[in-house]
Amino acid sequence: ANRELTIAHNKNAALAALKEADKLLVGLGSVAYFPVRQQLARDIGAVEDYQELDINKLYSQINELRQALVPIPIPSQSPQAVSSSITSDNKILSSQNVTDFGHYTSQIKELINESFIITDNSKPLDFTSSAEVNNSRYQLLLLRIETLQLLLLQNNPFAFQQQLKLVDTALRDYYPSAQAAPLLVQLQQLKAGMVESSLPDISSSLRYFLSVKPAVLSEE
Repeated sequence: ANRELTIAHNKNAALAALKEADKLLVGLGSVAYFPVRQQLARDIGAVEDYQELDINKLYSQINELRQALVPIPIPSQSPQAVSSSITSDNKILSSQNVTDFGHYTSQIKELINESFIITDNSKPLDFTSSAEVNNSRYQLLLLRIETLQLLLLQNNPFAFQQQLKLVDTALRDYYPSAQAAPLLVQLQQLKAGMVESSLPDISSSLRYFLSVKPAVLSEE
């Protein structure tokens, strides 16, 4: 039953196996197996309540995310001060008549200070990447989203969850927060759809059975 549910993702086959196990325990006629049958009843209820993945809905949501994805923007830098290198040549020429070496060097330092550019470094370094790098990241994100669709069709929930984390990280790292926000909302909907259909753990009944079986065999 556990194999049918976790590997084959076959809810009906898992239920049939659990119910067949319960019938076999009844046929053995030992009261020692009563706790096992109680756990089997809980496992059967958990499988019956389990909602299988809505593949069509999730696939459609992934497709909407892919269509909403746009190339990563390259914000323009906004210097707070502009270099005065254009006027510096005139100032240097005027210093040719100055014979005092100390005065000359101090004037050069002044020109260097006036030519210093202050840029806005409040944004992450990734936002100032070249167009080629950002385009590569955009293409990689598209590939990861297409991989989500493939993993969904392959019914591979573990790999699907791992790929979701990679997409989430990339959106947060590469896009401005305002542009990433609606994409992250769509991604959260995908995560919620996966959580709602999380597989129940039905291994307890097997553990109960294996723990009780030696005592029953010794009595026989």
